[in-house]
Amino acid sequence: MNIKSLALEKARKHWYLVVLMFIVILGFWVRSFPVRYNELQAIDPFYQYRMSEYVLTHNFQLPEKDMMRHYPFGVDPRTNTPIPFYLPVFIYVLAGQFSGMDYFHFALLYPAIMGALASIIMFFIGKELFDRKTGLMAAFFIATIPAFITRTSAGFFDKEASAAVLMPLIFYFFIRAYKRNSWKSGMLGGISMFLLTETWAGGMQYITLLFPAFVLIMLLLNKNIDRVSKAFLPVVAGALLTLPLPYHPNLLGFTIYTTLPITGVILLIRMGAERFGLVKKEHINYLIPGILIIGLLGFLFSSMVTDTGAAYLAEVIKVVSLQRGTVFSTVAEAIPGSWGAIEGVTKASYGTKLLSLPDFAINMLSITTFMVLGMLLSSLVIIMKLYKTKDVGKIDFMLLFTLLWMLSSIWAVFGYVRLLFMLGPPAALFAAYFLKELIDYAKKTKVMKEAGFIEKIEDAIHDRPGWKRRINYVSVPLSIFLVLVIVMNVANAYAYGMALGPSLNRYWKDAMNFLATETPENSNILSWWDFGYWFQTRGNRPTLTDGGFGKRDEVAWWFTADTKNWTDFEPWLKDKYHIDYILMDYTLPGKYGAISKISSDGEQIVGMLQFNPSQTYQQGNSTIYEYKAGPYALWLPMSSAGDRLTGTPMLLVSQNNQYYSKAYVNDFCTEKGIMRVGNEEQAVGGCVSITSFGVFYIPQEAEHTIFTSLMFMEGYDLPVEKVYDNQLIKIFRVIY
Repeated sequence: MNIKSLALEKARKHWYLVVLMFIVILGFWVRSFPVRYNELQAIDPFYQYRMSEYVLTHNFQLPEKDMMRHYPFGVDPRTNTPIPFYLPVFIYVLAGQFSGMDYFHFALLYPAIMGALASIIMFFIGKELFDRKTGLMAAFFIATIPAFITRTSAGFFDKEASAAVLMPLIFYFFIRAYKRNSWKSGMLGGISMFLLTETWAGGMQYITLLFPAFVLIMLLLNKNIDRVSKAFLPVVAGALLTLPLPYHPNLLGFTIYTTLPITGVILLIRMGAERFGLVKKEHINYLIPGILIIGLLGFLFSSMVTDTGAAYLAEVIKVVSLQRGTVFSTVAEAIPGSWGAIEGVTKASYGTKLLSLPDFAINMLSITTFMVLGMLLSSLVIIMKLYKTKDVGKIDFMLLFTLLWMLSSIWAVFGYVRLLFMLGPPAALFAAYFLKELIDYAKKTKVMKEAGFIEKIEDAIHDRPGWKRRINYVSVPLSIFLVLVIVMNVANAYAYGMALGPSLNRYWKDAMNFLATETPENSNILSWWDFGYWFQTRGNRPTLTDGGFGKRDEVAWWFTADTKNWTDFEPWLKDKYHIDYILMDYTLPGKYGAISKISSDGEQIVGMLQFNPSQTYQQGNSTIYEYKAGPYALWLPMSSAGDRLTGTPMLLVSQNNQYYSKAYVNDFCTEKGIMRVGNEEQAVGGCVSITSFGVFYIPQEAEHTIFTSLMFMEGYDLPVEKVYDNQLIKIFRVIY
């Protein structure tokens, strides 16, 4: 056989690798679109990039103190997971720099590269669990599912970019170790666990609860203990190896350092009892239930008589019930998810921007549908196998494990909406599983045997001329359906990827440029915590608060304090934190509810209504400008020229397009302070403010606060000087 024939034979034998290569390229392509903006996405990636660049330029070292954060005290960056700082740098040093690309542009593409590589791992997971075609479909779905694209798209240089590869690796090696009864695969899973623990603590608790749940089920059923030990014990060791390192998750937490090792100890007791004959063989089935009952009773007793036990019980309840603290409950990414959120990142709705299809067709072609059907089918397979054989040992336990993986991911999303990222791999796997079963079922039918759908493809690949004559009325519609699935999900991924881009708009860029060039070096910036990383990375100025650290309660107390109490905060502003500038931006009025909630420790939430223009009415010599916000309406009587108020603003509430409640607003917040524009008796407290970024009603509880003075009255009656204003963002210099 000549070289050409040998190469052709190998190509025919390994055709799936060509398909997988195209899937990887597809995954990278749809994730690469945001690179055209030449900027990082979101907020946290700016911190990750700044620290990663520091590692690159400082001989692979992190600073002892990052003085850009929590100025003037600084923050030890080793309190953060280090892998997201180091892994991109290692890859860049080993390979990226040879492309001639500078580190910033490599960092832009890094998430897209890792997201694309995840397709390869998903192929091997699907292949290990089921077969090759399941692996290919799982790889395709992970390449195109929006749930996984968001945080692995170009510019989203955050922890999830590295976790995109490490997370599925844990599952692959765990599954492989169990199925092949292999310590080697188990040890590789343990290494992956170690790396993931040092990469992404946020999603770890759901992963570390999944493995113990599966192991405990196997222990209670007393099945495949040897296989379980080789898959699970290295995972426990991998997590515990992080203990000596500067960063490790909360030692007293419910998940990583308690659930994993406790389950590991129980597994070792079970193995030792059998190996050394500590328990009679006929009694071995009662060992684990007995240990669990005694352990549970002991835990409950300790929670009643010791503070540590009570604190740990509270932690367990917090995790199980998905509770969150006052501050954390105000973070947008930490709000609970919903099935609607899941559907939003698994349904092919974005594809309608390119393909015009009815809703029922979109549902039929969406990963959402295949995912749900795959879950239902796997549950039915497990139940039917148990029903037919009456033998628990006949169950496909890896199918059960995969179902637990899916359910734990859904639970994670219902806990925190940002964990939609975790949903990607199991959703892709179950969607692939369902389509695989659909194809296999069709193959088993008489008509399909004649048609030979899969054989038809193989014949085409192997250049067997008879394949064209074998198409019939079963293979054609199934082929068309699968092609539509591919086309629709590619279109969906394309449209979704094109919609992604940076949050740092031109107004923010101009403001950050002002900080970087027009303020003294090391000037400390005070604002709400959200955009702290932007100030540090693009404004090149330190901040008191940011997305990962800050005295949010202290800032909230200051914002909500009465302007008359400014002097009470001067030691806090000047002596403790050396605040030089205050930045107010157009998003802050919408966050005042969170600020007031934190300042009152959750006892009071004060919101500010932002109104949008609706319509106008003519009334005598005045024009009534109507603004709306949900069921609320605000009427502003203005002169015909629209340059001054001619009457008292009115706040109305509507229902079914009928106004049933109205009240006047006598105060108007202006740059010259609060002006009295009416003396109506039927009035509500608070004031109205007209700004370049909207019309607002400020309730009475917030009317005289430092926040309102800075946000709506140009810092009136406060010792500040406005030094920058681009209509949406204002910067004040504090005068001491």
